[in-house]
Amino acid sequence: MVRIGCIGCGAWGANLLRVWQQTAGAIVAGVCRKGPSGPDELIDQCPEARWYDSAEDLFADDNIQAVCIATPPATHHELAKQALQAHKHVFVEKPMCLNVAHAEELAGLADTRSAVLMVGHLMEHHGAVRAIKQALDRGAIGQLRHLHLQRLKLGRVRSEENVLWSFAPHDISIAGYLLQQTPSCVTAVGHCYVQPGIEDIVFVDADYGHGLSLHLHVSWLHPRTVRQAVLIGSEGMIVWDDMARQDKVQLARNTIAPDLSSVVGETTPLVYDDEQPLQAECAHFVECIASGRRPVNDGWDGVRVVKVLQAATEALARDHCHPPNTSVH
Repeated sequence: MVRIGCIGCGAWGANLLRVWQQTAGAIVAGVCRKGPSGPDELIDQCPEARWYDSAEDLFADDNIQAVCIATPPATHHELAKQALQAHKHVFVEKPMCLNVAHAEELAGLADTRSAVLMVGHLMEHHGAVRAIKQALDRGAIGQLRHLHLQRLKLGRVRSEENVLWSFAPHDISIAGYLLQQTPSCVTAVGHCYVQPGIEDIVFVDADYGHGLSLHLHVSWLHPRTVRQAVLIGSEGMIVWDDMARQDKVQLARNTIAPDLSSVVGETTPLVYDDEQPLQAECAHFVECIASGRRPVNDGWDGVRVVKVLQAATEALARDHCHPPNTSVH
């Protein structure tokens, strides 16, 4: 059994505790709390867990082999670094870090220590994303040309981070998983409506070279919940609507003919495993510890995502309130 220590008992941290307890080969052996005692429901949920007053105390426990970090993003780098230095395997929630230098430090440290470092890029374990990747690999829509990703809803507004860092890691990790590369150029435009200086709506465009591009739209100021991906290829298209009741992933033989006429072909659903992504992700972490395998969403995958986030953040800073040329000739 992999004995896991969990740091962070917020809403998502509590969800992770529940899933770890249900994961074969794992047991929650320790929980780091803020207050003098853990919430009653968490204590009942983790009967074998020891409760710690500090992360340092948890790291010092030799009975704990792995650490799950589900704390605010600004704390991820230091906590993950301390855990790796204490010879623990580490599962850290997204985003891995808030800058590329810190992300690369953690990925390199994990390699040096021969430790499993896994980033909570949940969507890389979603059955729909796996099915789309398989379709792309077998050339189902020809040469991929464009990805259009949307993650929109009302709420989950944060004050410590903007919607780019809160929502976009999911979609950037999806793009990285599907393409296995980092874009060569990133531009971004954002808008602040609820809080000064914190973007509520962000549009990101990325160029991967060789005619491949990405457009991403994230917002927590939207009337409907939208989680959608459209992939446009030379011989067809794939649409993933995660909010659809059925046939959430569809392959459409739609394209533009050489004479510029529209060709609407057959549409067929893509069948995929509907296992809960978080359960699959946690099981993957435990299996990688047991086997010594490198995780799909390892530290270097985390670096790739942070590189795009940082580039988009720098683009937002450059282009924020950039005035148009209003001179009259």
